[in-house]
Order: sequence, then C-alpha cells, then structure tokens
Amino acid sequence: SRAVVVTAWQSASGWMNLWVPTTAVTIGGVALAKVGYHRYLRFVAPLLAVLAVLICTFLVLGAALT
Repeated sequence: SRAVVVTAWQSASGWMNLWVPTTAVTIGGVALAKVGYHRYLRFVAPLLAVLAVLICTFLVLGAALT
C-alpha cells in the first residue's frame, strides 16, 4: 500500500540521516560537541541496529496488516 511505501521511505531517510557524514546536522552536532566522527559512530551503532530492527518489524507488520 502507499502508506507502507511512504513509511519505508521516511524511516530510511531518518535512519540514514543519523550516520551519513554529508548530513549538515550530523556533522554540525559532532563538531559542536567536539567529538570525532569515528567515536560518534561507535556510540550510535547500537542505536542504529535497534532502529533498523524496529523499522523492519513495523514495515513487515504494516505490509501484513494492509
């Protein structure tokens, strides 16, 4: 359904914006905090893994229930 496609697109965009180094907000926040990008990735990797599992779970449920 269209709702599942929109949810997939929006979720993937938000997930990618948390770790892609070309995102101004990510790099700006890392620079303001004076934290190295590598250290930021080590910190955020478990969160990204949990979010990926949750996103996939909700998309499968959304597709199954539609």
